[in-house]
Amino acid sequence: MDVHPRAVRIRMYGDLDAGAAPRLHRVLTDTIAQVVEGPRTSVVRMTIDLEAVDLLAAAGMTVLLRARGVAESHGLDWVVCVNPRGRRALTMAGLDGALLLRR
Repeated sequence: MDVHPRAVRIRMYGDLDAGAAPRLHRVLTDTIAQVVEGPRTSVVRMTIDLEAVDLLAAAGMTVLLRARGVAESHGLDWVVCVNPRGRRALTMAGLDGALLLRR
């Protein structure tokens, strides 16, 4: 995790599948809580960097969607960066519009 005055970047790697989903949920939930309730209240953007993720499965996508909802309910901008495999997985699931920025 990289923390900057107005942004937090969480880098993940490996497989985000059913086995990794609980840990992913913990990391994202804890980070959001720290940002919202802690001394980092000036943070306005959370970037989830999945460039090094090999497999983005449905369980990982579900955790990302739920965390995005929580982050946005606290006024945080939510950005997800993926590699081509991740983009393809999100597109096939119909979630690219929900999780990825359009440029």
